[in-house]
Amino acid sequence: MRTPEATSAGAAPRVSVVMPMRDAARYLAEAIESVLAQTFTDFEFLILDDGSTDASCAIAAGYAKADARIQLFRGSHAGLAVWLREGVLRARGDCSC
Repeated sequence: MRTPEATSAGAAPRVSVVMPMRDAARYLAEAIESVLAQTFTDFEFLILDDGSTDASCAIAAGYAKADARIQLFRGSHAGLAVWLREGVLRARGDCSC
């Protein structure tokens, strides 16, 4: 895991990346690493757990602990649309692009 350039405390990031997940342990590290490998660093990364029963939350929590841009939200199984909406509501990215 890489340590990113931090966005100024309290400042809204330029971009919000929203990723719902459910039982994604097999591919989750690769997906997270792909986002973190981008050359653009002014983003927040919202990972929303849809009631996973595998190691997904532990994997995502490890990344969130190592990278302040990542936030993990956990909840019960509600479906993709519910968690996408939740992600959009929580996103702080600058919409004026």
